[in-house]
Amino acid sequence: MNKRVLIVDDELNLLRSFQRNLRGKYDLTTAEGGVAGIAQILENGPFGVIVSDFRMPEIDGLQVLGTARVVTPDTFRVMLTGNVDRHLAARGPNNNPWFQYVNKPCATDKLCALLNEGLDRYEMAISARRQKSQTVPEDGSPPSPQTPRGAVVRCQRLRLLARRLGDGMNFNETWQYQLAGMLTQLSRFVPVADSETHVRIEADDEYFLRKQAEVSSRIIRDIPRLEQIADMVGLQFTEEFESTVPDSVRKGARFLRMLTEFDILAEKLSEAEAINQMKQRSKCYGEPLFQSLSESILREPTRRPNQSCYPYKSEALCVSHSTID
Repeated sequence: MNKRVLIVDDELNLLRSFQRNLRGKYDLTTAEGGVAGIAQILENGPFGVIVSDFRMPEIDGLQVLGTARVVTPDTFRVMLTGNVDRHLAARGPNNNPWFQYVNKPCATDKLCALLNEGLDRYEMAISARRQKSQTVPEDGSPPSPQTPRGAVVRCQRLRLLARRLGDGMNFNETWQYQLAGMLTQLSRFVPVADSETHVRIEADDEYFLRKQAEVSSRIIRDIPRLEQIADMVGLQFTEEFESTVPDSVRKGARFLRMLTEFDILAEKLSEAEAINQMKQRSKCYGEPLFQSLSESILREPTRRPNQSCYPYKSEALCVSHSTID
């Protein structure tokens, strides 16, 4: 039985309290903030239950649980809030048996009862799926090729590379680029009608990268208040932007394209060789962005190609003797 529980909150003291009170009862993972929570969902899922605080900076609970609903719809979702009101209720999925609101503070026994109910519901849903198809593993994880290992690895690398470059370039909202980098891979996590995207999604030619961006952008629009991220993802391979596209979206789209193409090249070449190959296309990314990428990468020790050491579920992602942190 999957007893995996993810708790997301921006208050570290509360997370520590959950760890103390729930120790030994569940396979518990905690994430400090919404971006870290979405990273856990994509990189370390599936979880039987996900609990998220509502009011968090940058990414709120509706966006965290909205991502969970899209990626693993059978996961039981719990919103922790001290502000249950009509406005919140209107934005959330009311009358959904896989979604519950809980007022803060919540007594441990009440929370445990809710977690147990959620894990039971999750197990029932997975069992029902297993009866229909033999492709669902015992832990409830989605079958390949819906979540190929390559998608998880690239999701990690793009997130960490976006954080590294965003911090180095003094971006005001680095979290947006980390989130967008992860969500560019969303079509590889979610079953969609377009089977072609899944059959050959491991191909890194431009046609399939464009297709992946298009499908991922559509899926992201089902998550509350991530329209700008969806635009960045969907437009990343656009050569000429329409005049109505905001500058922030143009910059984000170019940034994503640059990261994706660098990551693809750096899997096969040294980082210096990857940068060198990208020079001829630097106008696609914008000269200032590409210059910042070059300076950031080239001042680090150059790694050797074809010597990957990608921990499947590790924050300290090692990329061929070069850690992105």
